[in-house]
Amino acid sequence: MTDVIEEKPKAKRGRPPKETVELSEESLRFLLAGIFNILSERLGEHWQLSSDELNYLAQSYYKFLKAQSKVIADNLITINFVITNLIVILPRIIKTIKKDKSEQ
Repeated sequence: MTDVIEEKPKAKRGRPPKETVELSEESLRFLLAGIFNILSERLGEHWQLSSDELNYLAQSYYKFLKAQSKVIADNLITINFVITNLIVILPRIIKTIKKDKSEQ
């Protein structure tokens, strides 16, 4: 008699499958409302969006992001790098410029 040896399937190597996140126009509207509410509280009422402006902006952003989703996905590391540097470095640059102007 011959023994039958069952082989376990080999695990696939490489990256785990990517999770996809669906972005909706409504979630963009919510995000933009929050951003512009914060801006208006800190920088003045002229940053407050009307309901129509918020809708137009959300529609525009949604269509743009949907059309550019492949480009964005392919360049996500670069985009993340730029945004992270802007968040960390830009406030310091602005503070330095304001400090220099106030010393003059």
